[in-house]
Amino acid sequence: MPLLQLGSSCCAPPYLACGTNSCYPCVTWINTKVHVPLAMRWLKDTLDKPSSLQVEEVDEGLLQFEQLEELILSTNLISRITSANLPQTLKVLELCCNAVADLQDLCAQPLPELQHLGLGYNRLCSPWQDKYLTANCWPNLVSLDLSFNSLTDLLDLVSQLSSLQKLRILLLQGNPLALIPTYRGFLVDSLPKLFILDDIQIEPEERDQFHGLAGQPELTRSEARVVVSIGEIKGVPAPCEQLEDGSKDSVVTYSYCVTYEFAEGEEIQDSISTEVCASLSS
Repeated sequence: MPLLQLGSSCCAPPYLACGTNSCYPCVTWINTKVHVPLAMRWLKDTLDKPSSLQVEEVDEGLLQFEQLEELILSTNLISRITSANLPQTLKVLELCCNAVADLQDLCAQPLPELQHLGLGYNRLCSPWQDKYLTANCWPNLVSLDLSFNSLTDLLDLVSQLSSLQKLRILLLQGNPLALIPTYRGFLVDSLPKLFILDDIQIEPEERDQFHGLAGQPELTRSEARVVVSIGEIKGVPAPCEQLEDGSKDSVVTYSYCVTYEFAEGEEIQDSISTEVCASLSS
């Protein structure tokens, strides 16, 4: 459903002519220049409940909001969004929790005033989308949310992001590349103007700690470090129950082997790496 096909005679502003569709009557904008403030309030109130809209596309009708600066379309069904249908005055564009997998249309006519771009919880993949994250598309971008996508190429992504001279806030947590052991340090040293990374402020001490890491790209090798904490094990005898009377000084160690199954389609080059050994002592 297009964004501007959301009105009805009971909720749309008085200058919206509604069609006959019983669920989502088609909206025709009338004399919006006179009623823009009221239209803006109606659109804002409507988008405050984005999950109920199930928006799939943004059509050219949005261009009638000539002074629109903030557009929040989180939690919808948008897979592609065309910049040609967005007002050039936008400063904030939030598309969190959609199905965006391709940024090509969004970058076709870059938004020169955009300061925040929210693309968290979408379907962006490396390396095909990295090329659209440069100053050529977003010259004034200050805040960028790419968290919880499928970005894997840290080196290529950093090379693109380094062109964003005004970037101060970056979110990349939840991507596979965030599992690289040197992930945070490499980003901190590679983007010296960054102020906040993954909701954590970058302190001067941290910059000193990771100084020089940007010059060692070999450290960002294709490996991941995962820490697993096992809080409780069921179905095995507790060590304390196996101790005999009078053996308070005895130490009994039980070792268990836990095997993790990788997601379908993932290659396992070393079967040993899929096993984690845990031990309990008493």
